[in-house]
Amino acid sequence: MSVSASLDIKLFGDKDFPPSELLSVLGGYGWSFFYEGSARYLPLGDDDDFDWKKDSVSEDELVAIVREKESLGEQVGVVMVWDDSGIGGEFLFRSPGEVSFNLSINRKVDECYITDVNWYVQKIVPAFIGAGFNVESLEFSQHM
Repeated sequence: MSVSASLDIKLFGDKDFPPSELLSVLGGYGWSFFYEGSARYLPLGDDDDFDWKKDSVSEDELVAIVREKESLGEQVGVVMVWDDSGIGGEFLFRSPGEVSFNLSINRKVDECYITDVNWYVQKIVPAFIGAGFNVESLEFSQHM
């Protein structure tokens, strides 16, 4: 059975919400840019094609790509996994303060195979709050 799950987060506050800063916050909290030895991200010039690129760039090179995409007004997307758990997915940074997380890599589930959304919330929300961002809303969806 195919399952898709996502978590949408809307932030608000006195700060700007550049994707590079939000990624830095997540990276400093335990999320990694590297999955199976490489980075996966939406490359420069990806015009909503979602043609994810798998590359062996460094973290600094990935941040530079993200900053350039920001300056061009392009959608930023980066695959991240939690620590060494191998659990993660695609983070998409939409309009300012809107983060969409597709829970697609080794999705964390409970005993009934329902996505353990609390696990994800506990790994993301405290990072944003600790960095001075406020969470306006969380929306979880799962389709089987």
